[in-house]
Order: sequence, then C-alpha cells, then structure tokens
Amino acid sequence: MKNEKTPEWHAEMCHPANKYRVQMVKDEIFTLEGIRAGMPYGSSSGTWGSSGKMRTEQHGTPIGADLTYYAGYDNAFYRLKIDFPIERMKDLVRRNYAFCEAENNIIEEYKYEGDRDLLRDADAAHKSYDRMSSLVFDFAPKGMVWFG
Repeated sequence: MKNEKTPEWHAEMCHPANKYRVQMVKDEIFTLEGIRAGMPYGSSSGTWGSSGKMRTEQHGTPIGADLTYYAGYDNAFYRLKIDFPIERMKDLVRRNYAFCEAENNIIEEYKYEGDRDLLRDADAAHKSYDRMSSLVFDFAPKGMVWFG
C-alpha cells in the first residue's frame, strides 16, 4: 500500500449576503479514513463561494456530511444529510489545482502527484499548483445548500 499523505483542507460556510447568515447547531463531516471533521465554530460569513475565514485544518477524504443549522431569515432549523460520491471525492483530493501562471509553462486545470510538470513546478520559486484547500458550503434561503 502506498504511503500517501492524508488530505488536509478547511471547511467553510458562507452565504450570498449577511441577511442570509446561518448558525450551525450540529455538524459532522464524514471522512473515508474515519477522522472526525467538522464546520467552523459560529455562523456563516463572507459572500457566495468564500467565507473569508478558515479554522483549524480538517483531515481525511470527505465522503458526506450531517449538518443541522438555524436560518434566522426563515426562522427555521434545517438538516442536511448527504453522502458525497466516494470515488469522485478520492479523485478530487488527489488533484493539484492550477492557481497561478508560471512563465514558459502551459497551465492545465489540474495535475496529479508524480506528473512531470508538477515535479518541475515544485522547484520553481512560485508554485502553479496546489492541493484542494477548502470544502465550501454555501447556505441560501429555504434550506438550499450548495457545496464545492
């Protein structure tokens, strides 16, 4: 069995506007490795797609979530219990995603560990690729949640 590094990422919770802030009541993010992971303490923040803050790193391959939260704008509690597609999540956490152009280098959407271009990138002063850094949950009215 390969000695692979356990994926490390941050959980973020955000909303489209401050009036749609939610407060987490109960949270659990399930990982393939059985490592406990969860949401940040407190309420959502930021804008759609980015909370603007992160808490302690979470570890493992996220494969599902069980979240209960309060949405003041709806005056309601909601529960999201979802399983993520395991093979897809295993693939997503193994990828190194492009985030910065490098001189004289063609940038692709992502590369895998061991890719020749990724190895060359590791020696560069500014890296062009990095692993998944966040699992983002976007909360919207009527209990709608988008994640990515």
